[in-house]
Amino acid sequence: MAFIERRQERSLGELLLQNGQLKKNELSLALQEQQRSAEPLGKILIRMGYIREQDVLQALQGLLVIIFHLGDEEFAFEALFVREIIRWREVNKLPRMPQFIMGILQHRETIIPIVNLSQRLGLPPRPVDENTRIIIVEFSSQIVGLVVDSVESVMQLPMEQIESNPGILQRINTRYIYGVGKTDKRLITLLQLSNIMEEITWGGVPGKAAETS
Repeated sequence: MAFIERRQERSLGELLLQNGQLKKNELSLALQEQQRSAEPLGKILIRMGYIREQDVLQALQGLLVIIFHLGDEEFAFEALFVREIIRWREVNKLPRMPQFIMGILQHRETIIPIVNLSQRLGLPPRPVDENTRIIIVEFSSQIVGLVVDSVESVMQLPMEQIESNPGILQRINTRYIYGVGKTDKRLITLLQLSNIMEEITWGGVPGKAAETS
């Protein structure tokens, strides 16, 4: 649970924006200050007078996640890392790539690798249809498109409803999972995006997007 709480700290600004407790320009200024001072974001926001301490405590009660489907099951990761969600588009295939890398896609003047998330997790993939979506994520300067069967919603998942290190997901490598959320009789597998994006390479450049000329 400690790892989840550390990740939650980085979602604080997004949660406060969603709750209407913070403005985008205020968050931008606070993030600039954080780069300079390396202080926790919550402490900076309070010091700059944008929020109160009780606002931070309220926001940190939940994890803002995007929920999507792979097959008949629900998965999620932090919405903070999502840049955009787009409909399925044909990709340019590349030779000698891992099976889970479907190819590359040029989007908004950037070329990004496209990954079949089901195959990445070792699950059987489903055929592409009208519900298929590409979730474009950015993590540690890596930009990758993750193909999922459908996208459901964005929600704030209470921390007390998240279990770390569950022993019930035997078919998925545990290094790709950092917890399971249980809410409204639903079981939502929370994915560890950093490990999923490891070893995603193309053109000899690990996990990097390329700008088109």
